[in-house]
Amino acid sequence: MLRVYVRELRENLQMDAGKLFPRLESLLELHTDFLARLQGRRKDSLLPSSQRNYFIHRLADVLIEQFSGELGDKMKESYGEFCSHHMEAVSCYKEQLQGNKKFQHLMRKINNLSIVRRLGVTECILLVTQRITKYPVLEHEELTRALSLIKGTIMQVDALVNLHEKSLRLRDVHSKMEPKAMGKIKDGRVFRREDLAPGRRRLLHEGTEKDQRYVFAMVDNKPSVISLQKLIVREVAHEERAMFLICTSSNEPEMYEIHTSSREERNAWMNLIRQAVE
Repeated sequence: MLRVYVRELRENLQMDAGKLFPRLESLLELHTDFLARLQGRRKDSLLPSSQRNYFIHRLADVLIEQFSGELGDKMKESYGEFCSHHMEAVSCYKEQLQGNKKFQHLMRKINNLSIVRRLGVTECILLVTQRITKYPVLEHEELTRALSLIKGTIMQVDALVNLHEKSLRLRDVHSKMEPKAMGKIKDGRVFRREDLAPGRRRLLHEGTEKDQRYVFAMVDNKPSVISLQKLIVREVAHEERAMFLICTSSNEPEMYEIHTSSREERNAWMNLIRQAVE
C-alpha cells in the first residue's frame, strides 16, 4: 500500500492518501519491527547444522512486548484510527473512481502490476482491518498473558471504531434537525439544534427510527429534554416493555412513561441510562 498506492498517488496525482490509508506509515513501522523480532526468534531457534529447520520453544515474550506498554498503546491507536475510518476510506475511493478520470487510469495501471497481486484499494483496506483479529488463534497455556493483551487490543480498537461511528451518527442527526428546533429542560433552560453540534455532545445509544427530519417532541406538555442529573430509572409494574424516567432535579419531580418494542430493548435502555447517570 505504501510503496505502490501511496507513492503512485503522490507522484502522479499529488494526492494525499491519508483518507484512503490513515496511519498507514505507523502500522507499517509497527509490523516491520514485529516481523524483525519474529524472524530473530526463528533464527535463534534453528536446529543444529541446519539453515532451514527450526523449533521455536517460546513466543509469548515477543507477543507480550508487541501488545503491552508503549508498543501496545501505539497498536491500539493506529489500528483504532485505521478501522474507525474504514467506511469513509472506501467511500472516498469510490468517489474518486467515479469522478476522477486520472484516478481511474492510475488504478488500472496499478492493478496490472504483479506486485499488487490484484489486491485493489478496498481489498487492502479490508486486509488491514481483519489482521488484528487473526492473532487470537495463538492460544496455548504459555501464551495466556499474550492472548489477553491481544484481545485487550482488539477490544480497544472496537471501542474506538464504535466511538467514531456514533460521532458520525450524531453529526447526521444534527444535520437532519429542523433549523429552528428547540426543546425545554425542566429547569427552564432551552436546548437548541446547535447544542447537538459535533464536539458538544456524545451519542451513547439510539432507538430505531425512519429517515426523516428531527424535532424535539413534547408529550403532555412535559419538557422534551430530560437532564441526566438526579434521574431515576424504574420498571413499570406488569409491563415488561415499559419504564419510568423520573426527573428529580427540581422541586417538582416529573415522570415519563417510555414504551419500547421488546423487554430486551427496554432493559438495554435502562442499563445505558443508569450508566450515563452514574
